[in-house]
Amino acid sequence: ESENQKLKVWNLEAQKQVLLQQLHPHFLFNALSTLKSLIKENPEMAEDYSIKLSEFLRYSIQAHSNELVSLEDELRFTNDFIELQKVRFGNSLHCDIDIPSAFFSFRLPVFALQTLVENAIKHNSFTEKNPLYIGIEANQNEIIVSNNRIPKSLIQKSGTGLHNLNERYNLLSGQMIKIEEDSGNFKVTIKLLR
Repeated sequence: ESENQKLKVWNLEAQKQVLLQQLHPHFLFNALSTLKSLIKENPEMAEDYSIKLSEFLRYSIQAHSNELVSLEDELRFTNDFIELQKVRFGNSLHCDIDIPSAFFSFRLPVFALQTLVENAIKHNSFTEKNPLYIGIEANQNEIIVSNNRIPKSLIQKSGTGLHNLNERYNLLSGQMIKIEEDSGNFKVTIKLLR
């Protein structure tokens, strides 16, 4: 049983590493391209953007050693990610976060919210005329991340991000994430942990 538990922990760590490897190269390339264009167009905004990018990367490195983080920390990290994406996508991306502070001390797997937001951005084709709306809300002891669906027609879904999150969540809590999908909406519900 002890050996089995060690294997589960190693598996969990490997899954987190895969998640980090997915997150950084593509995201960093896009972020640096955005920063480069901002430096010429709007130096003040470029400075603000670089501060948010720095905070985002700092959390990524620090959280690397954690399996679970507070909802408050994960929200701050996810909000930095959203703000960086809003600079890139402008008025085609909207996000509404409605989480009372009473929920902040609950815990969840590191990168859980950010993964769900990134998933929504990655798998939808949105414009200013047809924007993407992402909602993050608390309901009892759950966090719900939802978005309208504007699926990209040619993208092949690997499901890796959601699968990894589900596996990590299951190993940490013995529970699964709940995914609901119809033609117009996509919703993922995660139970908060103590």
